[in-house]
Amino acid sequence: FFEKFFIESRKLPISLGAKTVEGSSAGFLAAFLAGLVAWTGPWAAYPTTSGLWWPSPLIIFALSTTGGLMAMLSEAWPSQWDDNASIPFWTGLAVWAAAQMLSVPLNF
Repeated sequence: FFEKFFIESRKLPISLGAKTVEGSSAGFLAAFLAGLVAWTGPWAAYPTTSGLWWPSPLIIFALSTTGGLMAMLSEAWPSQWDDNASIPFWTGLAVWAAAQMLSVPLNF
């Protein structure tokens, strides 16, 4: 089943240059899972005057999805930048903007 699916998926009218749909999907999944780990550990707590603030599951899902999508898009986008520079830059910027919109307290 999977072999037929991937053979058929190569016939899709999606142009990613030298990138494949499978590779971009795997990159999204890896970045999404890394986001889940990053936002659910004990390091994700933020001390406040009334105790610790923990991100809700919806915020964790939103930030992880934002990071995964932006990592996938910046990796597939044709650019003169090296992937090692463009992926962390654009993904970090997108996750920071999403955190600001969701009122996530940031501790620097």
